[in-house]
Amino acid sequence: MVRVAHLAMTLLSVALGASGCAGAAQTRLRTIASGDLACDAAEVEVRTISGDWGWGGTQAEASGCGRRGRYVDTRDDWVLNTDITQEATTESGADAGTSGGPCYGNGTCNEGLSCTPQQRCEASALVAADGTDGGPCYGNGTCNQGLVCTQRGVCDTPPDGPLTGEEGGTCYGNQTCNQGLVCVDGGTCAPEGETAP
Repeated sequence: MVRVAHLAMTLLSVALGASGCAGAAQTRLRTIASGDLACDAAEVEVRTISGDWGWGGTQAEASGCGRRGRYVDTRDDWVLNTDITQEATTESGADAGTSGGPCYGNGTCNEGLSCTPQQRCEASALVAADGTDGGPCYGNGTCNQGLVCTQRGVCDTPPDGPLTGEEGGTCYGNQTCNQGLVCVDGGTCAPEGETAP
């Protein structure tokens, strides 16, 4: 009877010790991943892909703040073994390529859907045609008459006066202008070597 009780206590101690290792391993991974994901450790979620927490060789995934990465436990520490990627979901939870979700990296969506200029998948009938107001610009960067191709690659009605980044227009937020122009005093784009009017 004493041997059975001793064996039971030994097994309980091993189990509790392993769960302690698991907690420590998860905490350490959250700390490391928070730097890679540019996310507070409290917002990082971790899950095993293979292996057991705290025993070395474990593969795990960490995600947070819209990014995710995969790690391996080398027994010395957790090592990132993939590139950090953007999670392929939207605030609505729609997956990439699906209605309301982000477009795939190559600008496509699942069958029956089209990639909008805002990089969202919508029913093909809802997407404006190339060169039209709200539609993508033509491949040569132009739009139908009376429309301009914006920096986002979308055709839009031109505003009154020059566009941001163009000659006579306001500078971009980082104090730059389109090619061949510079941001001069007052935040106006002008040809290199000239001053604001």
